[in-house]
Parts: sequence; structure tokens; C-alpha cells
Amino acid sequence: MTSNTFIDDIKQGFNLLPKALRYLLAINIGVFLVGLFGLHSKLMQWFGYLPNIETTLTQPWRIVTYTFIHSMRNPFHIVFNMLILWFFGKPVEQAMGTRSFTALYFISAIGGALIQMTWAHISGDGLNISVIGASGAVMGVTAAFGLFLFPNMQVLFFFIPMPARYLVALLIGIDLLFIGSGDNVAR
Repeated sequence: MTSNTFIDDIKQGFNLLPKALRYLLAINIGVFLVGLFGLHSKLMQWFGYLPNIETTLTQPWRIVTYTFIHSMRNPFHIVFNMLILWFFGKPVEQAMGTRSFTALYFISAIGGALIQMTWAHISGDGLNISVIGASGAVMGVTAAFGLFLFPNMQVLFFFIPMPARYLVALLIGIDLLFIGSGDNVAR
């Protein structure tokens, strides 16, 4: 009889995740770990999204790469993004398939960057401050879950049961309230 270690159980559980979700979680966590070794400022400089038209046109990779960088000052940033991605991403990828899920994730990331740029231009604030985080992409996955695929599924929000569509509306509302808050976190 073989006994699994805690690490073996984590590896097995990770390998059971759908393919795209597994890669997205690994890349996000991997980039965060690279940042812990003193490279976070370089990652921000090279890959953070500056929400202005000039940067968007001359350095278009940033509208995707910013999603893989998370705050070093606030570890809850990556923890909550990855927990929400894991929670909603698994059923969304299983329902949509890997290719469609991947497209949804990156289209949502680009949409989040463009919303951030639009807000920065309207408000005149934050045009040259790097924006980071997977929130836009994660919110797209969350919206697919709660508004289109499983709107009536009962979920818990701080022990309060509610249909997924209400939770998603609440999360989107909270995210929109914090656009332009100056915390470098993408919405």
C-alpha cells in the first residue's frame, strides 16, 4: 500500500484541472514567484500596461502581459484572482472547451486593458502608471460562468446563498467602483 504525501495530493489535484486553466494558474503563480526574487520592478517596466494610446499602439504585448503580474505589496491580489479563476474557470473551461476558454480569457484581458485605458483618458488620471493583474480576464471568466453558462447555480458569498448571476453582478459592481483608484490593479 502506498501513501500519498501532501505534495503528491497537490500535484494530482493540479493535474486534474483542465489544460488551459492549469497553464494560466501556473504562469500567474510562476511570474509572481519570479517577482519575489527582486525582479518585480523590471516585470512592471517591461510588461505592465500603461493605459494610454501611445503605449497601446507601440507596445501592444502589454495589453496581455499585464495580466500575469500581480502586486508584491498585497499578496491578496494574486490569491483572490487565482482562487476566483480556479473556482469559476474549471466549469467554464469544461463547458466551453480549452480553445474557447483560452480565447475568452485573453479577449477579456484585452477588454479590461481597453476599459482601463478609456477610463484613464476620460478621467485624465493614471495614463502613465502601470496597471497589473488578471482581474479583467478573471472577470470575463466569472461573467461567462454567472451570466451565460450557469446563471441559476446557487453559490455562496460569505455564507450567503445566491444565484451565480447576482454574485457576478455584485463582483462586477465592486470592480467598477475601484477603477482609477490609483492602486495599479487592473479592473
